Amino acid sequence: MTGGSTKRTTSMISFTGTRFNRGEIWVAKVAYYEDPAQFKPRPVVIVSDMIPSEQNVAPIVVPITKSRPRNQLDVPIQHWRESGLVTPSTARVSKLITIHQNRMIFKIGTLHEEDLQNILVACRSLFA
Repeated sequence: MTGGSTKRTTSMISFTGTRFNRGEIWVAKVAYYEDPAQFKPRPVVIVSDMIPSEQNVAPIVVPITKSRPRNQLDVPIQHWRESGLVTPSTARVSKLITIHQNRMIFKIGTLHEEDLQNILVACRSLFA
């Protein structure tokens, strides 16, 4: 290479053929509630089912936090180490969101089936 530099940003990463599967944990750019123009990279768990990457895909996800549960819709992740998380974590089901696939940065793991089922039960209770 001569002169100049090449920068690789997450917006340049191609997701062609990527599938977002229920139970996967990804780091994604999540918008702040108070200011949707600003984002914070944070882990999320996909709760929608097997979405192939397409131009306008927006998987349904639940943000994950290091904070302790605050209400009945906050689900502690029991098998956090096996899932690829680095600290004890909580799924904030009350903050269920859709997030465009171009804001998905990288996959870090997959939830243990027990944790996934607990989160899905909490998600269903939002609509009961």
